[in-house]
Amino acid sequence: MNKKSFNFILVCILSIAFQSCSKSVDSEPYLEQLLDKKEILFEEISVQYGTAVWNLYSDEAEADQLTPRKRFQKLFSNDTINTLIDRWYSKRNNISNRELRRRVELWYNILIAAKVNFDEEIFQLQNELEVWLTEEDSLPDMPSKEELEIMTTQLIHLRNEKARLLGYSDYPEMVLDVTELGRDWFFDFLSIIDSVTLSPYKKLVAKTLETKEEIEYSDVRQWIMDYYIFGFGPEIESEKKLILLKETLGNIGINYDQLPVKILVRDLPPMVGGQGIAVRIPDDFRIAVRPDLDFSGWMHEMGHGLQWIFTNTNVAILKGYEWCMGNDCGAFSEGLAETSARMINNQKWLQRHSDYNEREYIESLEKMKMAFPVYLRKQLMDITEEIEFYRNPERDYHDLRNELAKKYYLVDKPLTRRRSVANMLYVSYPVYVQSYLIADVISWQIHSTLEEKFGKDYIFEPEVGKFLKENLYAHGELYSWQTRLKLATGKELDVEGFLKAFGL
Repeated sequence: MNKKSFNFILVCILSIAFQSCSKSVDSEPYLEQLLDKKEILFEEISVQYGTAVWNLYSDEAEADQLTPRKRFQKLFSNDTINTLIDRWYSKRNNISNRELRRRVELWYNILIAAKVNFDEEIFQLQNELEVWLTEEDSLPDMPSKEELEIMTTQLIHLRNEKARLLGYSDYPEMVLDVTELGRDWFFDFLSIIDSVTLSPYKKLVAKTLETKEEIEYSDVRQWIMDYYIFGFGPEIESEKKLILLKETLGNIGINYDQLPVKILVRDLPPMVGGQGIAVRIPDDFRIAVRPDLDFSGWMHEMGHGLQWIFTNTNVAILKGYEWCMGNDCGAFSEGLAETSARMINNQKWLQRHSDYNEREYIESLEKMKMAFPVYLRKQLMDITEEIEFYRNPERDYHDLRNELAKKYYLVDKPLTRRRSVANMLYVSYPVYVQSYLIADVISWQIHSTLEEKFGKDYIFEPEVGKFLKENLYAHGELYSWQTRLKLATGKELDVEGFLKAFGL
């Protein structure tokens, strides 16, 4: 064979090999194989992170959250996974395997969020702030309150800048996108609640002005407390809480003693009432609660556990670990947690498990309904003040809050309580507070469905647990949150139905 023929054959062989390699890289089996490999690492880091968070609250060992964060940072900056997901996300509707398609969507959300949250400058500044915000104020080298506020404002600036480089108007828009709420849907949701609650709120204000000259923030706080008094449920003695939790779950067909759950009662850091931690999904869930946490809080954290314990998937990215923005929808997870908590407000439950008095129950319910528009407007204010501050972080934060208080509460006097922008919610859980308002609607909708399917005594129906497992827990993150809600209740989020149910 002459040299020319040999070279020709070699070129043909290399061309065939290249085409074969290219074809395999662009194939679904190759995509699945690579995701399998990356998700083994993803779950390993998630377990390490969950263990560190547990140690933070339990003091069982060193609470090293920085190491798993750095490992996440390295994983999410990997060129191979970023290139592959970018390529497949653009043609995800052509992926024949539904589970594989969903994995691509979740990876895309996680990687988008990571480009901001794990940016080196943002990463370092957030970690530094978290250290200072959890330390004693008396430490000699601790930054002043003003310095911490400057650092937090800088963090907000940086998040905005990085989000804009990705094509978003600001950081909150990115969060709404990757958590699958969506900007348009979300602001329509807020607008509906604002418009529906304004008139009844004005009537409440007008009635109050019959006996005083002006509305003050103290009036607003009292109305909100009227709502919370009903929402927290009855007082349960500390030693009876675990017993009653087991009985409540048993009534709907869930045997607590067979669940991989550990509950620790101890003092926790300030502002933390309870924390449910999925160390390894689905077989290691732990709860840390303060001794004085109300029973509603116990049920809420247990509700998080039910979601993770009964997740029926072996695919790590579909299990819904909460440590990376974009892996789940926090609003839906909070909704499932509140579904558990809402059980203790059920009239039939109260009749059996508390010193139930029908007259007092009706009076409390009426007070709660009267205060309900105020509670919703408080939620609107809490949500909006963070988003508005991202839109204009140069503004004085206290002035912004006064402006929003006038809009939502119709209060002319400046707020007497100053709130610092340097707080753990803004630093560690950015643009998350809306989750609790959406959770109220989700939990109401699920309970309405349960009553329709199983009758007024559904709170004592063992089939309820089976329904929740099959329709709300088992799928994990295989479907979007709206799809999961529709599969279980027959409709997407029913905001209008929720408002009508409370007389609005």
